[in-house]
Amino acid sequence: MSLLSIQQIEKAIEERHIVVLPFARSFVRPSTIILRLGSELVRFRPGIEPIDPYNQKSIEGNALEKESFQKTIIPPASFVLASTLESVSVAQHLVGIISNLSHLARLGLSVHHGSFLVHAGFGQISPSSLTLEIYNHNPAPLILYAGMPICHLGFLRMENLFGDSYDEQVGIYSGQQEPQLSLYYKEFFKEQ
Repeated sequence: MSLLSIQQIEKAIEERHIVVLPFARSFVRPSTIILRLGSELVRFRPGIEPIDPYNQKSIEGNALEKESFQKTIIPPASFVLASTLESVSVAQHLVGIISNLSHLARLGLSVHHGSFLVHAGFGQISPSSLTLEIYNHNPAPLILYAGMPICHLGFLRMENLFGDSYDEQVGIYSGQQEPQLSLYYKEFFKEQ
């Protein structure tokens, strides 16, 4: 695999192998595209009850209602889900990689909590926003604004195609336009 350069990203956008809507040329960097923060997020209620990834009610019961915002505060040691302003589609021969903006990382903000891949073929049926797993590592609260630059999206070219695209094989997060709770129970259903 090789990381795409600015020229390769621009060519892939021209050829619609990468779709970013809305697209802002000013956010293209030497090896990434900067994505902005959408205006909705999901917070989780503090509690002592464990969350069961196989149980939809357990997951949904620990999440508060989605909230719209123009400006929001992320308290210290807090985790929220938010989505990108942009919707994304990645061709079957490309893989996206989400990365923190260094500016925000230096303030203690993480935008992915280990889930940084955008699978080959994601959003091909319908461009989709990306759910960000935001965590504030700073001992002080952080203010976030809808529309602010929030993360990098880089692209790797796969050497061998896998077969079915993400949308065709799994696709449970495709088509989303808002932060999406875990759908682990759908993909890895276990008989109760």
